Amino acid sequence: MLLLGEALAAAAADRGSHPAVTQGSACLRFDELDERANRTANALAGLGVGHGDVLAVWAPTSLRLVELFAGAARLGAVFAPLSPALSAAEAGPILDYLAPGSSSPTPSGWRASTPSTTCPGR
Repeated sequence: MLLLGEALAAAAADRGSHPAVTQGSACLRFDELDERANRTANALAGLGVGHGDVLAVWAPTSLRLVELFAGAARLGAVFAPLSPALSAAEAGPILDYLAPGSSSPTPSGWRASTPSTTCPGR
């Protein structure tokens, strides 16, 4: 069975300079996404996130969110994106269902990274 983290590493090795994901004019190449997924996985692991853990994220769609998804996949964590359109009252029951009685730390060093805009064919 090929896991998502392994598929990304294989794509980075085979098609590293090609676009992996785009949003508007911003783009991440496979090699960039692979490297950022590794950094994100290491940061998450440092926070105690591991295989089977649920990582709920309440944030707007962005390339950074894709990095977070790929990093979670590297660890075997379950990525659960929540729509930012949800109110706290709407998101609360979803979070309770995903991980009853738990709370998520807010990474103090979490910063948005700037994706490349030099993908071929864009």
